[in-house]
Amino acid sequence: MVSDELDDMKLKITDFGYSCFIDNKKGLKLALGTPDYIAPEVLNQNNYNHKCDIWSIGIITYVLLTNETPFKKYEDI
Repeated sequence: MVSDELDDMKLKITDFGYSCFIDNKKGLKLALGTPDYIAPEVLNQNNYNHKCDIWSIGIITYVLLTNETPFKKYEDI
């Protein structure tokens, strides 16, 4: 999603099935997200926050530029 503010446009990644509020002091520990786009910190169930979205943006950008995912899936090996 992209905000409609032209002067300060912001990119927002959303997966409404897993949406929740994050306490910045505590972070999250549950492994939530779409497997192809999930950051390693989330898989390790370490305390993570909104900064993991940068990983997801990188994956999405890669897919948009190459039309394929950056990692092989188990069925492709």
